[in-house]
Amino acid sequence: PKGTVADGPLEELGLPPQGFSPIPAESLSAEIAFRFQNFQKLTLRRPEKIDWARFNSIQGYWSPTYQSKEARLGLALRMYQSGMLAAVQVALSCISMFTVVKGYTEDGVRSLRPVWDQRGPNLMWRSPPWCSMGSPGCFAALDLSRVAPGMSLGSYVGDLPNYFYTLLLPSFMWPWFVIEGITIEELVSYGLSKGVEVVLVGAGSMVAVSVVLMGWSWAPWLAQQCLGALLDHLWNPV
Repeated sequence: PKGTVADGPLEELGLPPQGFSPIPAESLSAEIAFRFQNFQKLTLRRPEKIDWARFNSIQGYWSPTYQSKEARLGLALRMYQSGMLAAVQVALSCISMFTVVKGYTEDGVRSLRPVWDQRGPNLMWRSPPWCSMGSPGCFAALDLSRVAPGMSLGSYVGDLPNYFYTLLLPSFMWPWFVIEGITIEELVSYGLSKGVEVVLVGAGSMVAVSVVLMGWSWAPWLAQQCLGALLDHLWNPV
């Protein structure tokens, strides 16, 4: 069933198409832009507030498929082709990945959703603002002030494939999302062996994820803010 932890090959992983370019999250939402401008004060915990004993006790988990360096390089190369990676000089925290069942096509082909194990890194972030998660509780947060007499309120259900990965983070946040166990030099060499020239944005020897990831504590709030800003723009176009 959907959401079940399941291992599987890279070909089953749900990622944006090759050649995709994510959009800077702060360009979509003024609230996100404000928080990024006040990044250390509003999103990060102060060092003395971090539970370092717990942080150091957590071992990141990789799905069995991605235990080897070659498998992680294959994953990184595919992510690079989808515009999801950058180079950084320093790693402030490292991340690992496991997969869950995303769904099945009509032909029975399985799709896996990557989930990034950030149990440790999330301890470094402040708790994000509350946001609705699609449960019945979200109805209590509806703003009906713009529903005038005679108007009706409608709802829609749909899916935005790979939505988190369409949102680009600013470069100063990339060092918190370094992929464990591989380097830029290794990725470039691996890419050449597969006929792909790897040229990452940024500078440094470490491979970092540059987009919003499932598993990061701030991801749902950021995604909701961007989506809300887009819908507000549709309601009140400039």
